[in-house]
Amino acid sequence: MLWYYLFAVACMSLLCFCLFAFDKLFSKQKSSRASERLLIAFMWLLGAAGGLLAMCLFRHKTSHWYFGINGVFALLLHLALAWIIVWQFPL
Repeated sequence: MLWYYLFAVACMSLLCFCLFAFDKLFSKQKSSRASERLLIAFMWLLGAAGGLLAMCLFRHKTSHWYFGINGVFALLLHLALAWIIVWQFPL
């Protein structure tokens, strides 16, 4: 069970990382971008690790305090879910 969860987190984190990267690229090119609501939603939908990593690497959305707060709380939630899965379904 834990492996399925970790796989889902890894896939969503990669997707969220790419979404932040493309949004940064599009912001430099002044073309259409992803909405802030979409970026935050992807962080809450198991992509917090990728979103926070992209925020640090690309320095994207770091001036908006609510991105950092949402990312940290979402990551804490994902870690708590992993801990619950480990204790409920031991290997």
